[in-house]
Amino acid sequence: MRAPMQVLAIPYLLGGERPLYCILKRSDAYYWHFISGGVEDYETPPQAALRQAQQEIGAPGDVSLFALQYMTYIPAAAFAQKHRDQWPAGTYLIPEYCFALRMESKSVHLSHEHVEYCWMQYEEVLSLLRWQSNAVALYELNERIKAEELG
Repeated sequence: MRAPMQVLAIPYLLGGERPLYCILKRSDAYYWHFISGGVEDYETPPQAALRQAQQEIGAPGDVSLFALQYMTYIPAAAFAQKHRDQWPAGTYLIPEYCFALRMESKSVHLSHEHVEYCWMQYEEVLSLLRWQSNAVALYELNERIKAEELG
């Protein structure tokens, strides 16, 4: 069963002049965002972020994951009724935990959930994101990279 939690993971790549971030275009709504998905009852949020990364972009199992400070809440009504029926009564908001996912290459294998991906610099990605929560998490990650807090 799906727990009343969500994860967001931002794939990034270092090695050039500036970091690159991988943004994904959804196949059902054609908007751009990062890896996201639910947490199963048996998972911790970091485990769910790694599973989602493997499912959505084919990330290798040994990829580096870093928990971001930023988190937000999403209205429970945004999720399918089949999930809401499993959650405790009075669940109006669910937390979304955010992570950075350090990639070693640009190799991405999209799942059926996405039709396109792009590796871009911060400003380019920011201009395409649909959700403000994705933009805030990206801001934190970009600042942490600039401060050399992430390798």
